[in-house]
Amino acid sequence: MRSAGTTELADPSAPGPQAAGDRGLLLARAAAGLAHEGKNPLHTMSLHVQLMAEKIAQATADSAAASGGPPLERHLKALHDGIEKVDALLRAFAELAHPTQAAADLGEAVARAALVLGFEARRTGVELSRSGPPSLRATVPVEPLSDLVGHALLAFFALACEGGRVSVEVAQLGAEARFSLRAEGGTPRPGDAAPHLAAVRRLAARLGNALLLEADEQAGARLSLTVPLPA
Repeated sequence: MRSAGTTELADPSAPGPQAAGDRGLLLARAAAGLAHEGKNPLHTMSLHVQLMAEKIAQATADSAAASGGPPLERHLKALHDGIEKVDALLRAFAELAHPTQAAADLGEAVARAALVLGFEARRTGVELSRSGPPSLRATVPVEPLSDLVGHALLAFFALACEGGRVSVEVAQLGAEARFSLRAEGGTPRPGDAAPHLAAVRRLAARLGNALLLEADEQAGARLSLTVPLPA
């Protein structure tokens, strides 16, 4: 029984209604910080690889000719390319987790999601293809559009598991930009796709744009979203 003049405190271990949002915000900022901190040593390594390549080019050519083995520049190039790939992945993940763009770009959002979620495509055995311009600005908020593209890809990977194909298209149609997805073949896993499709519908409602979503076990699944272009 509570006595007069006292206040019962909520159990601090119980998750409140904002717990998921708070955790999401924390993880987003932490991921953005991780990407920022990781870029500096990657850039430093890339610079030193280039300096090494310049300094030992002649010595490498001589030793390769003598030994018959591949020149060292080949290994240095592979190291340099790997550094650039990791750098691009970190930058893409940082932008996905905490968008900094002033304006939404549908083409960049698709490229970024495909890069960051590429492992999910390989893990689920899905062949992913993309077509359309690399950049196509849209007059909608950046974050909901970026999240919608990511959730849509994850949903369609689940709808084309184990040998299926997912094709992504970005196109300009008059004063609008269209984002289209198609899943064909494979073994659909509707249960895995459901939470991502629900998120797509909520995000489309936030954007206030028309969403077309069709799914059939025989014909596959199609999704289409149109967003306005700048005037």
